[in-house]
Amino acid sequence: MAREFFDFDPLTGLQEYIEEVDGKVHLTYEQDVQAVLDHTRALANEGLPDKNFRKEGWLYAVIPAVVEMQLRAKGINLMDPNHIGRVVREINENYPALKTTHRHHAIK
Repeated sequence: MAREFFDFDPLTGLQEYIEEVDGKVHLTYEQDVQAVLDHTRALANEGLPDKNFRKEGWLYAVIPAVVEMQLRAKGINLMDPNHIGRVVREINENYPALKTTHRHHAIK
């Protein structure tokens, strides 16, 4: 079976494809994250998240659904408070364009 469109989530923009390779069915996901990257770059350049840190908390990064799925494949769960250090390291090392700041932080 050739790669075929399977589903689309209008809320997240995730497109799902199905393909059979060597008797196994594979689902793949794609998402256009350009708007997210433009937004995070603008926030980082304006410094707005840094200014609001003490008042409202801090938005360190915006993580699209497709990246969350890639993190889960690495055993990192965004909803697990014990994984926050791993999330920050992964964002700093592999997804810096998702950061809303030019600062570099680490959490143990």
